[in-house]
Amino acid sequence: MKKLKFILLILVSIFCLNSCLTTAAIIGSMQGDGLLPPPKPKYLFLENIEDFPQIFLNKKVKVKIEGTNKEIYIPEGFELIEYDKIKRKYDDHFPKFYGSIYLRIGDPEFIIYNKKENFALTLGINKNRKIEDIADNFEDLKKLKENTYLAKAKKGYGDAFLKQIDNQILVYSVVSSGSILTDEKNQERIKIYLELTKDW
Repeated sequence: MKKLKFILLILVSIFCLNSCLTTAAIIGSMQGDGLLPPPKPKYLFLENIEDFPQIFLNKKVKVKIEGTNKEIYIPEGFELIEYDKIKRKYDDHFPKFYGSIYLRIGDPEFIIYNKKENFALTLGINKNRKIEDIADNFEDLKKLKENTYLAKAKKGYGDAFLKQIDNQILVYSVVSSGSILTDEKNQERIKIYLELTKDW
């Protein structure tokens, strides 16, 4: 009798484990096919700089910007992904690429995303875009280094990081209007973007 119970217990365990694995595989497949929404990513926002692991800035891999000959180095484990592929219409946590008082910034074509960690950097990349297309006046911008500028936002808002990495490729940061920011937080964030894009 004990042997029979033991065998039944093993069979039930195998059945339950198999069901869990099958369910997980089906859910993963449906997310990959776009039938289910992907889990909400975490983002490098202005207010959570301390959550951004510096290790992502250490080792970098080369990737090509789709539709161009331009290659850039991004943190290992990340990839360039189309913004629209992970953007969710009603996701309040998704970064909005707001313009500042000096800029007209729209949504980017690509962002840098880590699928494994479900983590996105709030740095957009657009092809066929130049700084002069979005800025009314270069005098409104502070030059940080060659082809790299800062658009100062109103007090309490996020400063915009802009970098022309090619004649027709513009990189820019999210300008958040969702939280009150200190100058220190803005400076920390700009330092991260300068480090990340130094080889671009």
